[in-house]
Amino acid sequence: MLNNKKTVFNIILSILILSSCTNSPSNNKLNSDIKELHNQIDHISEDVKHIKADAHIAKEEADRANQRLNNRSFYYRK
Repeated sequence: MLNNKKTVFNIILSILILSSCTNSPSNNKLNSDIKELHNQIDHISEDVKHIKADAHIAKEEADRANQRLNNRSFYYRK
């Protein structure tokens, strides 16, 4: 019976200690830092998507310009 009371007391004490740790200012700071980093990652991911799209457009334009140059050189050879 005494052993059970000690076990229950230890469990309750552990829960109280853990619950007090979850509200500490350092945890709140870490959580806000993590949220900020996630926002930065999302922003960078969007930037990368836009850059990839711009690079694809630039490549297509360069291919068209090269094709025009190739067509001109073909006519000069005749």
